[in-house]
Amino acid sequence: MSDWLDRRTGYRRLVSWLLYESIPGGARWRYVWGSTLVFTFLLQFLTGLLLWTAYSPSIRSAWESVYFIQHQMELGWFIRGLHHYASHAMIVLLVFHLVQVVIAGAYRSPREINWWFGLLLLGLVLGTALTGYLLPWDERGYWATQVTTKILGIVPLVGPTLERLLLGGPTYGHHTLTRFFALHAGILPALLVLATVLHVVLFRRHGVTHPGDAKGEDYFWPRQALLDGLACLTVMVVLAALAGWGGSERGFVFGPEGGAPLDAPADPSRPSPSARPEWYLLFLYQFLKYFPGRSEVIGAVVIPSFVLALMLCFPFLSRFRRGHALCVGITFATLTGALLLTVAAIREDQTRPMYQAGLAAAEKRTDRVLELARENGIPPDGALAMLHRDPQTQGPPLFRDNCSVCHRWDGHDGTGAQVTEVRNGESVAVAASASDLAGFGTPQWVAEFLRDPSSERFFGKTRHREGTMVQWARKNIPLMTEREIEAVSAFVIHQTGDPKPAAADPELMALGVRVFSSGNSEGAQGCVMCHQLDHPEVSGPGMALGPDLTGYGSPEWLGGIIMDSSQPRFYGSQNSGMPKFAHRLRNQELQLLTDWILEESATGK
Repeated sequence: MSDWLDRRTGYRRLVSWLLYESIPGGARWRYVWGSTLVFTFLLQFLTGLLLWTAYSPSIRSAWESVYFIQHQMELGWFIRGLHHYASHAMIVLLVFHLVQVVIAGAYRSPREINWWFGLLLLGLVLGTALTGYLLPWDERGYWATQVTTKILGIVPLVGPTLERLLLGGPTYGHHTLTRFFALHAGILPALLVLATVLHVVLFRRHGVTHPGDAKGEDYFWPRQALLDGLACLTVMVVLAALAGWGGSERGFVFGPEGGAPLDAPADPSRPSPSARPEWYLLFLYQFLKYFPGRSEVIGAVVIPSFVLALMLCFPFLSRFRRGHALCVGITFATLTGALLLTVAAIREDQTRPMYQAGLAAAEKRTDRVLELARENGIPPDGALAMLHRDPQTQGPPLFRDNCSVCHRWDGHDGTGAQVTEVRNGESVAVAASASDLAGFGTPQWVAEFLRDPSSERFFGKTRHREGTMVQWARKNIPLMTEREIEAVSAFVIHQTGDPKPAAADPELMALGVRVFSSGNSEGAQGCVMCHQLDHPEVSGPGMALGPDLTGYGSPEWLGGIIMDSSQPRFYGSQNSGMPKFAHRLRNQELQLLTDWILEESATGK
């Protein structure tokens, strides 16, 4: 059979050409890098084809299809993890291969063209990794790719045109995704295959660059093939482990919780303070910080182009005395500089509260969208629309943008970040000028307020810090027991009929009604001396010196005071300067904000 097949195909000659390559000096571990690169590329190719069967390149379906791959497709998480981490491994392996080639002097005549093909392969691999990073259309990939493509736009004269051509328009959208997909799955892999074949052919033409003192001769088969096979097996084991790594908190897991990361779907309307390029371009991002303003082109284009030109000229530089040492020095200096810049970028981000808060917020949105998708499935209008209707996701930024100018949520702006302003070029924390609303709408919050309304958490920095409420508390709270304070607080919150646990205690509710209406036997005055409350069991003058407490803590009451706190039912002319949000918030935004405040308070978050 083999004779019959060989007469018709000549396969034995091809196998002999592949396996019996001469290796002067014998097999060595340092020759394995090329084989591991080819193996990793084949793994990328195969896993990419499998992912292609389930991926949908549309901004309305890209994230949803990746979610399906990660959480529902059989072993999809593992296939995607292999594909994701193999792209990173190719960059690492290419760098090792490049260093090995430079040290061995394999760039010198007559191998110049093959050296240039190697640099071309490095560029194609970077391009493939960059275009693939956007395809999940999640927050991480979307904003990181924006940072990268903006660097392209810095190129003089042609930069803006190239950026617009790549994006398919002035902004990121559907055409951007389809163009990146075409590049990632079609054009760049085809060029990679072609360049790899030519690279291998040229390598086989000139042979292995062996040490000058190499003795004896061996062939690729079997010793070098064994070393290459073991190296490829090691790469596979590492990639398989990374494909199942679920993060330091979850530990080593194989399942949908592991694999490649998938953040919340990209939301172009919400810029990310934690947008960074991938690790292999982080050095360039950091480098640009040293070239502000118009000098940015020097760091983005001039210096990188100069370094690349030097590397292209290695075959010519090596002809001079000590030229090879110079080439090796340039290579290690470039890699060391890139490593130091990457470390500097990481360390800076670790000390930036805004960046850390952005990461925490992004992680929270990711956990939330996965929770919603698992519980209810993804609706026809997509995962992003599902998040836009979710109070837990939309509430924090709404609070930050509309309320945190004066209020705080447990000391922060609602998203976990400090409220700051720039003074003399430095970011300085800004103190709250109104109450901290964390816990609002709960009996505990009301009880704490009753005990000391003049504290900085409540009225301490408002015009009410010496108002009627503060004077009442100073006079009457010492005359009340903790049980009575608890009862009044519970009654005020639950008087709308909200079926919460505290409302199930009839004795507590009865005591709350009695103290609210007429005070206690120790002489404490009831709340109706200043407040109105429409409740069948409340009796008293119901004077309108303070806000009407009917429905206090309900979405309707909270929404009303947000929209216009100067209404007669609230503070009227005593309003302390709280602006009207009736023309700033849409009804849906108001509902999301109030629902978030009350839900977060109820859960104690």
